[in-house]
This record gives sequence, C-alpha cells and structure tokens, in this order.
Amino acid sequence: MFGKTPKKKTTSYRRNFKNFKINEFVEELYKIDLINITANGTNINESFDIFFNTIEGLLITMAPRRKQTKNEKRLEQRPWITKGLLKSMQIRDSLYKELSNGNPETKKNISIRHKYYRNLIVTLLRRSKENYYKNYFDKNKNNVKKTWDGIRNILAVSKKNTINIDQLNCKNRQLSSNSDKANALNDFFTNIGPLIEKKVPKAKNDFKFYLKIQIQIKWNWYYVMRLK
Repeated sequence: MFGKTPKKKTTSYRRNFKNFKINEFVEELYKIDLINITANGTNINESFDIFFNTIEGLLITMAPRRKQTKNEKRLEQRPWITKGLLKSMQIRDSLYKELSNGNPETKKNISIRHKYYRNLIVTLLRRSKENYYKNYFDKNKNNVKKTWDGIRNILAVSKKNTINIDQLNCKNRQLSSNSDKANALNDFFTNIGPLIEKKVPKAKNDFKFYLKIQIQIKWNWYYVMRLK
C-alpha cells in the first residue's frame, strides 16, 4: 500500500520595483552604520545574519514583495517575450477592441493596422524564440542537465512528478522508515525474475523433441580486403 503525499500549491512572490528609487535606497544605505551593527554578532555567521536582515528590512520597506500574477508566471516560462513585444501585443489587442466596437467608416484602416501588428508579432516571436534557444544552447553546451531542460521546454515535455511513499505494506508489515522501504523494494525487484520462473510450468519434453528436421549449417569466414 502506497501513501501518496498530496501535491502542494506553490505561491510565487517577487519584489515590486514600481515605486523603487535607487538614489533614495543608496542614501538610506549610507545612513546605516554596518560596522557597528555587525560587531554585535558573536561569530561571522551571526554578523552576516545581522547584515543580511538589515539590508532585507530596507528592501522590504522600499521594494516590498507581492504575489505574482498568472501572466507574470507565464512570462517567466517564456523569457524570449521582450518588453517591446509586450508593448506591441498591447497595441494589437487595443486595435482588436476598436475593430469590434469602432465606427464602420474607420474599421478598414483599423483592420489594416491590426493585421500588420498581428503578423509582425508572429514573425518577431518566432525570431526571438529562435535566438533565445540558440544563445541558451551555446551557453550551456557543456552542461548536459541544462541542455536536456532546454529540449524538454521546446518539446513541452514536463518532468515526471515525484511520488513520496510514506508507508509500504510488505509481508503483512507496515514499513515507514526510509531504509526499511528501500530494502523491501530492492528485495522485491531483485527476486522478481526467480519468482516468476517458479510459476512457469515445466515442459514435458526437451526443446530438441520439437526439432524433427535437423538443419546442418556450416559457416565459412573469409578475410575481405577493401579495394582502393
């Protein structure tokens, strides 16, 4: 019996730099006496934690974390979509709305502009994606794991979900420790061949009994030299 761990929904966060001002951030950094603050630590690890938490606290104030939207998550999975392409997509979508609700007299001009942006975006998306993966594979040509990750992304093949076995029922025993579960699975798969063999009934006759016509085959091997 396998006990499956339920899949947890992960929530992604990112810093909101919309109202972040780098000059004000630098000014606030100068006001912090990092030497005296980090001196309060009893060892290097505590000093680093104090330093990190001080900078983190300043970032939380000036660039707080916020929950990622679905569109932001999708864009992270498609990094070849640049800000320029996003801007063009917004223009394309606004033209489509005007085309649906606009004046019949102006629909022709709007339709021409909409088709232009639509076709342009399709072309640029293909080119941008091609350049992205070309640079990606050139950068990771010596990294087999990254190379296969890129291939999976192109083919839209997701990695198999890992199943955690919380409990294993083996020979009327409930196994919960990792070592017991590993030994039980190893014992099962290493002995599966002999166990199946025992269940196969023994043949009454030898295989030679069914070979009524004996075929004599003689093999002769000759050295062959390639002619130039």
